[in-house]
Amino acid sequence: MVTLHRFVPLQDDCDTHVFTFLVSSPHDIKDENSGEFTYACHKWCLRLERKDYDRTLGAFLCLQRVRKRVVCKVDYALTVLHTKDAARNVSFQRKQCEFIHGHSSQGQRSLLLEEELRQGYVDSDGNLTVELRIGNCKTTFGAILDILPRGRAGFPRYDSSYFEYGGFDWNISVHPNGEHMENTDQSYVRLNRLTHFDHFCRLKYRLTARFADEKIDTGAKEELFDFGGKGRDHQIDQSLGKLTRRVRLFLHVDLFSAAHVSQVKVYATDSMKNRAFLRDTEKQCWCIESDVNNTKHVKLRLKYMDVFQMPPDYSRYVAWTARIVGPAGAYPCKGGPFSALYVKCEKDAGHEMITTLPTVEVTRKSSGLLDVYGRLTVQVDLLTSHMTYRPTYGTTDTVVWRQCQQLREQVQFQDQLSSGSATTRLSGDGSTGHRQPNYWAM
Repeated sequence: MVTLHRFVPLQDDCDTHVFTFLVSSPHDIKDENSGEFTYACHKWCLRLERKDYDRTLGAFLCLQRVRKRVVCKVDYALTVLHTKDAARNVSFQRKQCEFIHGHSSQGQRSLLLEEELRQGYVDSDGNLTVELRIGNCKTTFGAILDILPRGRAGFPRYDSSYFEYGGFDWNISVHPNGEHMENTDQSYVRLNRLTHFDHFCRLKYRLTARFADEKIDTGAKEELFDFGGKGRDHQIDQSLGKLTRRVRLFLHVDLFSAAHVSQVKVYATDSMKNRAFLRDTEKQCWCIESDVNNTKHVKLRLKYMDVFQMPPDYSRYVAWTARIVGPAGAYPCKGGPFSALYVKCEKDAGHEMITTLPTVEVTRKSSGLLDVYGRLTVQVDLLTSHMTYRPTYGTTDTVVWRQCQQLREQVQFQDQLSSGSATTRLSGDGSTGHRQPNYWAM
């Protein structure tokens, strides 16, 4: 059994995440998949294989439900941790490894020999520890549409095949004659969300379309897709409806991020009604509260209401952002994005956030922030969520922390060598006798 045990976002420029998995009874493994986990708006799983003919253990990273014409490239490394010595970690890494339809599994078939498992890789609880380090994800989708010449009556629409991203299905549509009588001389292209209309979606993307000598490029943009699912129209300068011959239109979209958005109304000044409830993608209940008393800026507090229903042997990592929206724009919370680790308990005290909205602006009529009932509009973006096994300290944590200490000592030792303040005793072959640890393990 392969179970997600720990998760750490490194918060670097490459958006690197480290996932730690526990492999129980590694000597009995045949073909085992971990549960699905999310990274860069995709669903992944870790697959371990053991082949009887060569008695080796293989490890593979698998992208789930990848559609045709979707290309996903990532940097990743898989490492089997030694329980006592970081220098004996076994790992491999790939740079900008490509995952596409038909080739959605990438890895190494011979990572570790079966007899090596008994040489300090299995801890006292009988578990093997495998770390996945993944980052620098780039996702694209491309399509080619043949636009027929003018003469078709009405408002024809050309749709690309659909693809999955961020838990939603999407496609690109082209309207050569517009959609209504008012814009028959306008041609435009649009990105559409096709599923899960119970949530808004905030998508960051870049769309390009090219035909003949014309090219449109939206640039990187962030857009909120409401319950209707339609994106903004991007006009094509040359009307496709006036063409006299068939034209091949090349479409390309770069996908950067997607977040499920819950939009609720919260009473601003009534302390008895200053809360609203929402549900995340896993149907768990949350509560958002507003606070305008004795504060220069409006405060929000997010509470996990269903924390008491969590499984007792698991913890849940959640990351989110929040903002208040009005006619003049959005007022995000300072210090976001936010994250918290939840374990089963009777009640969540909540996470307090301070927005950039001055309290004096709330009741000012010219601001337009309150609706006719005196409520603020609040949006909560769920960025990521992971369920991890064993929330309390255990043997695996000892292994990881021991290796961290070894790496710190190694870095300190190298700093001393570079400064000339350390005396090094050479071994018989002229080396320092100190093995170099595998830094990709951490």
